[in-house]
Amino acid sequence: MNLPEYEPSDKIWQNIEAKLNEDALRQALKSLPEYEPKDELWQKVSSKLNKSNFGYVKWVAAASIIIFISVYFSQKNNEIKYTKQQIEPELLLSENDLSEYGYEEIMKICNEDKIVCEKPEFKALETELEELNTASTELKEAIGKYNTEPELITQLAQIENQKSDIIRKMAAQI
Repeated sequence: MNLPEYEPSDKIWQNIEAKLNEDALRQALKSLPEYEPKDELWQKVSSKLNKSNFGYVKWVAAASIIIFISVYFSQKNNEIKYTKQQIEPELLLSENDLSEYGYEEIMKICNEDKIVCEKPEFKALETELEELNTASTELKEAIGKYNTEPELITQLAQIENQKSDIIRKMAAQI
C-alpha cells in the first residue's frame, strides 16, 4: 500500500531553517563539551576489527555441510507414489433425466384435459416438483462432473425418488 505523497510548502521549510539559525540554538551548540577518545581506545578497536572470525566461519561451514547431506539423503529415500482411481459408471450422472420425460407426458395430457390439471391438489404437486427440480439442478452443479462426495450422491438420489413419487401422484390424478 502506497501512502499519498505530500510536499510541504516552502514557508514551512523557511520556518524550520529560521528556528535552526536562532541565536539561542547556536549558543547551546557552542556550549556543548567536546571529547577526544584516548589513543589506546582506537588501538583496541582496530585490533578487534583485524581479528579473523575463522572459528565462527568453521562452525557455519560445518553446519551447512551437515544440513546439505541430511537433506540429500532424506530425499534420496523418498519415492513418489500415486494411484489411479476408476469412477464407477453407476455413480456418473445421467445426461437424460427420465423424470422429465414423465412430466412432459403429463403436461401433454393436461393440455388436452385442463380440468384435472387446474385442481389445487395437482397445482400443489406441480409446485413441489418445480422446487425439487431446482434443488436437483443446484445439487448437480455442486457435485460437478466427477461425483466425489457420496453424501451428495445419496441426497441427489433421494431428491430424484421424491420427484418420481410426485410424478406418480400427478399421473394418478389424471
